[in-house]
Amino acid sequence: TLIWCLYYGFLEGSRKEGTLGKQILGLRVCDINRNRLSFTHAVARYLMGFVAAAPFGIGLMMVGWTKQKQGLHDMICKCLVVHKTASKHSL
Repeated sequence: TLIWCLYYGFLEGSRKEGTLGKQILGLRVCDINRNRLSFTHAVARYLMGFVAAAPFGIGLMMVGWTKQKQGLHDMICKCLVVHKTASKHSL
């Protein structure tokens, strides 16, 4: 878990703004105002993923039906996963 916390914290909190998979898909993780996450914010988002997965994965499945495609962990941490080409004004 510590290794994954560091992985998500460093990559999602870096200028790359996403894990290797997100980078390949042209996605970035940002806060609700489309700003880059800090290391601690990225780690908190990762850890809240466990909370989102706990109730039969429903918190993760929420991505499919919420307006901004947020999982429970994104809502708790006030984060978004967006395409890199999306502008700040297209909220």
